[in-house]
This record gives sequence, structure tokens and C-alpha cells, in this order.
Amino acid sequence: MISKQCRVSFPSIPEQVSVRFCLLSTAAVFVIHALIWAAEINTRDLSWLKALEYWDGAWYSGIIKNGYTNSSSAFFPLYPLTVSLVSFLFFIPSLPQVAGTVFSSALFLGFCLLLGKTDKETYTGIVPQTSSGWLFFLFWPGTFIFHSHHTEALFLLLSWLAVKSAYENKKVAASFLAGLTALTRVQGCFLAVAVALILVSKEFHSKDKVKTFFLSGTISFACFCLYPLYQFIRCGNALAFFSPHLTWTHPTASVPIFFQTFLMMNPWQTLEFKWIIRQYFAFVMLAGTVPLLKLNKVMAGYVLVSLMLMPIQGEFANIFRFGAVLFPVLFTIGDKAHQLLGPRTRTIVWAGLFAVNLFIARAYILSRWSY
Repeated sequence: MISKQCRVSFPSIPEQVSVRFCLLSTAAVFVIHALIWAAEINTRDLSWLKALEYWDGAWYSGIIKNGYTNSSSAFFPLYPLTVSLVSFLFFIPSLPQVAGTVFSSALFLGFCLLLGKTDKETYTGIVPQTSSGWLFFLFWPGTFIFHSHHTEALFLLLSWLAVKSAYENKKVAASFLAGLTALTRVQGCFLAVAVALILVSKEFHSKDKVKTFFLSGTISFACFCLYPLYQFIRCGNALAFFSPHLTWTHPTASVPIFFQTFLMMNPWQTLEFKWIIRQYFAFVMLAGTVPLLKLNKVMAGYVLVSLMLMPIQGEFANIFRFGAVLFPVLFTIGDKAHQLLGPRTRTIVWAGLFAVNLFIARAYILSRWSY
């Protein structure tokens, strides 16, 4: 018989989300990521400045320094524009990767602060109901993206504020914020529709519903049109941002190839661990839309449509990065786990999830595929 003194004690995690819990847990994750990066950079004789702009970070830096080219037109403009402004204000125009890293980190901490202060009962589906909901979101593989030179922290904050404003029936603010998300990532176009539908649900008469949907859509669409307008002025092609994607993705213009993606049956899908684990997390996220559907149909639709972009590309290679901003489903999965699992089991699950998170963060600093 094991005495009480010999029993393993598990970390005490608060049941509810608070500002303090969000900020402290985020700070801990950021610091651990930074320590891993520092260790790898020092032992492998790497450069911090180079490491901070791997993969898409290099594209953003190129846009900030030299403007758009035909190849870089696939990257939406709001993030490089704001980082360019930040780097100018802080007198580091030649170091956009540093400005982007600081900017993204500050935005994510701001998101934590706002989220922790938001009433969970009023905003079901967009605020974690338990600490587990927050931890599943924070430990999701790929959250290094929120404190690195990428668009995700900006998109996350704007999308969350847009949805929150919509639930508060702030029509113009919600629609404008949704339009800004559409200038940040392609998912913003789906979010703009979701925001319009939330605003419509606040109306009681059919005529008002139509007016609200039209008003919201017009505001969001007007914001988004700034980018095609710029591309038309730059190169005479308003849809120039579509062209690079044709060379980046696999030929998936058929229904069979789309569905074969889910079974890893496409010729380019291999049974390597790095792809199998992404496939697993993609299915976890897809499964999470089921309980989310019961809580918030609009947000479930937004998540599902966003996820369906990946099988159109023929693989779930970007699930860690692409899924990191889909906060409604991540919160819901964590909250559901809180209901179904005991404290000890949850601790083990979070430890395993965080181990994958650290593995992906390390892969990024080594310039390995980490999206």
C-alpha cells in the first residue's frame, strides 16, 4: 500500500481562466521556446537574425524591404504594412524580422489580456470555459507562430475582436475588423461572412436581416478590395495574388483527389511520422467541430470551411500553423476534454501535447518544416 507521502503529486491547474493564468502560462511557453531556440542557435552556430525569418518570414521581410513582386503577391498586405510601420517607428527599418517578432508577441499578449477579462457566459464558443480550453489552444503544435515573424498573432487578435464585436451588435466595428482580417489571411474572407451572419442573428425582421447582411458585407468587402486595387495599379492584374498559389500546391482539381487527402492516398502523401502526426491533429480538429456545432453553429461553420482549404491543396501539411488561429474549435476541444477526463489524465494529455509543441518550435529554429 502506497502511503500518502509517497504518492505522486500532479501540478495544480486552476479550473477557470483568468488574466493572470493566461499571461503567466503564455509567458512560460514563450520563455521555454526562446530557451530552446537560444540553445540550438548557440550550439549550431546559427544566426538569430536569420533564424527569425525562416520560411514565410523571409517573404514578409522581402516585401517590407523591397515591396511586392509577382511571386510575393500571394502574401496579404496588412501584416507587412504594419510591421514596416513598427520598424520605422523603432528605427530598425533594416531588421523587419525583429520588429515582426516583437510586434506579434505584443499582439498575442494583448489577446491574452482581453480574453482573460471577457465573460465566458456571454461569449460562448469564443472564450474558453475552463483552463483546459485555454491550455489546449496554447499547447497546440505551432503556437511559436504567435511570437515570431508571421501574420498569425495579428489575424488572431483581429478575428477575435471582430467576432466579439459582432456579438455585441457593433455592426460597423465588427465588419471593419473582419475586413482587416481579410487583408491579413485568406481565412478572413470566411470570417467576414461569419461576422455578417452573427450580426444578422441579432435582427428580428427579415428586412433588417437583409440590410444588416448587406451593410456588413459591403464594409468588409470594401476593406478587402484595397489589395486587389493595389495589385491592379502595380501590375495590371487585380487577381495577381492567386497566381503564385498555382505553383505552390498539388493538382487537386478533382473530387477524388480531395477525398483521398483524408486517407493519405495521394501520390505525394507519404507515411512518414511528420505527415502522419499532422493528419492526426487535422482529424482532432475536424472532430472538434462536432461539439462546437452544438455551442455555436456560425463559428463551427467558419472553422469547417477554413479547414477544408487544406484538402483542396492535397494535404494537411500546414495544419499546425493554419489551425492555430481557429480559436473556437481549440477552446471547445479543451473544454470537452475537461469534462471527460480526470485531473491526472488531463495533466498527462497536456504534457504530451506540450511535448509536440516544443518539438515543432525546435523544428522551426532548425529551418525544418514546422507549419
